[in-house]
Amino acid sequence: MEALVWLNLEKLGEIKMFETKELIPDKRKKRFYNILMGYWIIVPVIYFASFFLFNAGSGQSYEELLSENLGVILNILKLSINLILAYVLYATAIPERKKGGVTDTVLKLAIPQQLLTGNIVGAIFSFLAFNELTDNPLLTEEEEKAKKPIKTENKKSIIILLVVLNVVSLGVAYVSWRMN
Repeated sequence: MEALVWLNLEKLGEIKMFETKELIPDKRKKRFYNILMGYWIIVPVIYFASFFLFNAGSGQSYEELLSENLGVILNILKLSINLILAYVLYATAIPERKKGGVTDTVLKLAIPQQLLTGNIVGAIFSFLAFNELTDNPLLTEEEEKAKKPIKTENKKSIIILLVVLNVVSLGVAYVSWRMN
């Protein structure tokens, strides 16, 4: 009886043996890319909020506090660099979020910058986001039509900005090392 039902279903075309379907996702997921951007935004926001909240009742002006504590200035510099890097990743055009694109260059230069500033978690997320890039990302039509402020023509200026950020990070690392 079961064989008869099986054959009838097969004849109706409802079951096809050895049928393979090619799965094409709507877009490539970029988990670590998004985690990295979130990390570079959330950590500075939490630091700045806690800094301003805890020091609001101390009676000292922020200028006095910053002039007395070089470590706070260094932390603000490090976290400001993270905010700049997050903006660069966010503002990069979606077709450039691939190997050989602007994002590839940003992440390659972000790894040593994060290591210089002692941000091991940021370096790990940068490395994982870099490994997530593909040669040809699968994009939806809406994403291809979307325009972001940074275009491919600005790649040289982005590289110059990242080199400047790496030099500033090197200076921050040197001052931190001399303080300890």
